[in-house]
Amino acid sequence: MIKYNFFLKVLLLFSFIIAPSYATTPPTFVTIAKKSLPAVVNISTTYISREKAHTLQEDSFNSSRLYSENTPSRIKSLGSGFIISKDGYVITNCHVVNKINKIIVTTNNGLEYDAKIIGKDARTDIALLKIIPKKKKASYPHLMFASTKDTLHVGEWILAIGNPFGLGGSVTAGIISSKSRDIASTFDLEVASYVDNLIQTDASINAGNSGGPMLNTMGKVVGMNFAILSPSGKSIGVGFAIPASVVQKVAQQLKKYGHVTYGWIGIQVQEITDEIAQSVGLKNKKGAMVISLSNNGPGKKAGLQEGDIILKAGKNLIESYEKFPRISSNLPINKTSLFTIWRNGKVKKLPIFVEAAPNSPEEEIPTLDSPYLMLQRDKEEFILGMLLEPLKPINKLTLQLPEDMEGLVIQQILPFSLGEKADFRKKDVLLKAEGKKISSIYSLKKIIAAAKKEGKTAILIKISRQGKSAYKGINLSNIPKNML
Repeated sequence: MIKYNFFLKVLLLFSFIIAPSYATTPPTFVTIAKKSLPAVVNISTTYISREKAHTLQEDSFNSSRLYSENTPSRIKSLGSGFIISKDGYVITNCHVVNKINKIIVTTNNGLEYDAKIIGKDARTDIALLKIIPKKKKASYPHLMFASTKDTLHVGEWILAIGNPFGLGGSVTAGIISSKSRDIASTFDLEVASYVDNLIQTDASINAGNSGGPMLNTMGKVVGMNFAILSPSGKSIGVGFAIPASVVQKVAQQLKKYGHVTYGWIGIQVQEITDEIAQSVGLKNKKGAMVISLSNNGPGKKAGLQEGDIILKAGKNLIESYEKFPRISSNLPINKTSLFTIWRNGKVKKLPIFVEAAPNSPEEEIPTLDSPYLMLQRDKEEFILGMLLEPLKPINKLTLQLPEDMEGLVIQQILPFSLGEKADFRKKDVLLKAEGKKISSIYSLKKIIAAAKKEGKTAILIKISRQGKSAYKGINLSNIPKNML
């Protein structure tokens, strides 16, 4: 018994000696903060708005009302950033320096510098600035990026430094909650479509922390804070940072070219619902459906069509439409990639020459191929649980639709109807069904009848919603033969 206790104590002692060096208690961040704070800056930007300034004023009955002033307003925004080189290059978020007339960088000891924008990349929400030195050969304290060999671990301690609510250099600590967070399907953020390995943390991050660094326990940059999940606008312990590997890659291109080059095929895509998959004969919902094409884009030149479903781009399977922008933008530029698409119930291979995306791409609104506007004589009628009415001039005016658009506008949707289940909404405009234009209520009935006669259990309808095109699949299997 004595020997057993002796060997047990030796074993326990040995286990402490060889145990992994992960900290079981929060590390002391004093040294890291002391070394890092001088390189973290507050970024204040101002711009003059030529729009009317709206001011909130309390009246004598304590109710709020808005009034407008005709004079231009000076709008100021605050954010964070960090210096990455001794000659004064600064990294921050693109949204921090979007609309600006002047940028002021303030260090932790109160020194102010003017700065200029070297380049911005809206897709990854990263901007590169350069401090305008007040004297020649000026040198600035700066942070180093963590090596790609320094693997992040969930549960690892990190430090976040920034400018929350304009309070200046604030330090918070937390752990890495997830190191490969893909939020494209959850949040409508452009950066989520291009960065799929966001770092999630429970460190306190608030408004003004955007652009600040996330540091490991060695004081090296592992990410750049850019967003929080919060219903109130304040930290609830769910924050996100762009990984250092992405920040470095983008910063290098911004410094060299002033912009980042992405692959471009000139299309817009949407998700594939169960009804859409069923209507086109797909066994699953994987892929991305083409809903519009740029007139001079590579996709249209190669023969892509609206309604095509992209299953594969190059060697990359399209698991969901949210992943398509990320995949297509990383295709080799000025080279041909082979696309696998689903069209008319068959798999088709289509080579597409991938071009470089325009530096400042402007959204192109697809035009409708309507040679003339037909005079509609149909009255409103319920079809598939939707009260439909042919488009009239007053509809086009109130909904801000093109004069040559033709289709059916939804005036009402019955609860629990097929239309409601398929996510149709009031004021949606039905443009096409099964690839055929809907010029009247009669034409829609005719298309539905033909589809049912062919044994189809669902059809595909193209709609216009708030000026944007989309496709909706609607199930026909439960419709009695004598009722639409």
